[in-house]
Amino acid sequence: MSKRHKQRATQETQAAERLLSIRRSVALLNEEDDIPPGLFTHVEWFVTRGLEQQLHDLLEGPTLSEIAAENLGFVLSKVGYRLAFLAKTDQRPTPEEYILMPFAILFSAMVLPGTQLLMAMSKVTYDVIQPKLLRETLALDEGIGVFLDPHFYRVDLPEWRKESVVQRYLKSLRGAIAQATGFFTPLTKDFSSPDRPTASVVTDPGAETFSVITRVLIGAVYVPSDKIKSTEDKLFLCEEEPKYSFDKIAELLQRELTAQLGPVPEVAVAFHPIELGDVPPAGGAFRRMAEIDAALSTAVEYLRHLSPSASRAPVLYVSTHGTDGTVDEIRIAAYPSDKGGEAFFFSYVWEINEEFESAEDVTDEIARIAGALHATILQVDGLLPDERCACCEKKTFHGPGNAATDAPPRREASPPKHLLN
Repeated sequence: MSKRHKQRATQETQAAERLLSIRRSVALLNEEDDIPPGLFTHVEWFVTRGLEQQLHDLLEGPTLSEIAAENLGFVLSKVGYRLAFLAKTDQRPTPEEYILMPFAILFSAMVLPGTQLLMAMSKVTYDVIQPKLLRETLALDEGIGVFLDPHFYRVDLPEWRKESVVQRYLKSLRGAIAQATGFFTPLTKDFSSPDRPTASVVTDPGAETFSVITRVLIGAVYVPSDKIKSTEDKLFLCEEEPKYSFDKIAELLQRELTAQLGPVPEVAVAFHPIELGDVPPAGGAFRRMAEIDAALSTAVEYLRHLSPSASRAPVLYVSTHGTDGTVDEIRIAAYPSDKGGEAFFFSYVWEINEEFESAEDVTDEIARIAGALHATILQVDGLLPDERCACCEKKTFHGPGNAATDAPPRREASPPKHLLN
């Protein structure tokens, strides 16, 4: 056996032994128990070697209890998404332990279809935000430093859930902060992949069509270790009312993107930062919310421009589509009435992600849409196939009569026949 194969076999044996130790360790923990330091050591061994997928497989498998999975997930998040280091400051001349903790800020923008956002914000915009405006926005305490990564990251990057990659990224950030150079290695090199298909919106009947895309800004705070818990709570604990206002940052981003890309009617920033590991579920929900809100705004304007003399009782048709008893997507379309003969004025295809979404999430959002449109909800019976228009292959929606294809309404022109019921 070659030396390389021996090393691989040894690592595989060590991984199996450590996984067994991890299973035994978390199986003995109750909710009130302190987590043993050895568990952190085992988890760190996997992360430093890029083997964290084995831990994710363990978390997603059937062998761990709910409490055991929660404890292991907690340890993995602390090992993968925090970086401890020694440093001294003018206020603390003796070297002390600091924790570098990253956070993500989600934002969406309405852009012309086919537009890809820039890789990063300009230096002019960056210098306005970092560090003064960001510090003010987050209301950080004295003695806590903050650093902003100027890159615009996609929501669907696999790196968000790769702790070993995040650790390398944090070490690079740490070097940039310590040397005050600003040079670091981004979380990913993938800035060129196209976005998933996005919802198209017409901001005004007859006006230009826009698409909604979502991006992520990464920041990091470096905190004395004795303040890390309070800082985590301040940044990441959600409250019913927004505790941060990102209006100034949203305004700067809109100005920046408009200057570089052309018309950007709106930029929306999420109400609070989130953990990097939460970007896939939270980012997906935020993107969906941005798409639906943009389409709803258009739909409300459409209803407002209809003839006042017309009797309107909007109806929201909801149909489920999938195969083998599994719901893959929910299609939603709103019509001015249930009488037929009219094109829908709002539509959305909700692609279900079972990992991140529950039936309650979908139900609540459909109710919100209906409320905004003052519409009655009608559920189409049965699980339907992937129905598409015979003449243009676009997804179809159910309504009062037959199905209609996914196209925004234009009041000035008569809709094609296959848009009518």
